[in-house]
Amino acid sequence: MIRLNRSESKKTRRAARTDTRTRFYDAIADVPHGVYYQDGEQIFIANGAEWNIYVFRRTNDREPDGGQWVNTGITTSGVALW
Repeated sequence: MIRLNRSESKKTRRAARTDTRTRFYDAIADVPHGVYYQDGEQIFIANGAEWNIYVFRRTNDREPDGGQWVNTGITTSGVALW
């Protein structure tokens, strides 16, 4: 049996909680509630032909979505993921 150290175990749990949901939304109200979001997770909100980037800041560890989405002030003209 392979035993992971504490930090590796946390990384594994964190990766397991992250699913393949979309990161692109038409409005901030469209972002699902009750979903586990990691601190620092990014989403993109449509702003006409551009996208505003929001980052999740965790403020409550008891609730899966315990935190807030903060606008970074960065707007992109197109989203490229690789």
